[in-house]
Amino acid sequence: MAVAVSDGALRGFGGCPMAKDELTGNMATENLLSFFDDLQNDLQIDRAAFGKSMALALEVFPH
Repeated sequence: MAVAVSDGALRGFGGCPMAKDELTGNMATENLLSFFDDLQNDLQIDRAAFGKSMALALEVFPH
């Protein structure tokens, strides 16, 4: 069995508001990209657009 879809959130922010504390949060998209880069798996991500999104996320969520 293989994973067909991976879900993440910029900087890991988000999560289900109804989940218990130990279940909140998301896998950071940048960590997923790094993982797949290490596997040499081309995700066909527009890296320039992703970089802009990360910069905006840092402005919205500075910590």
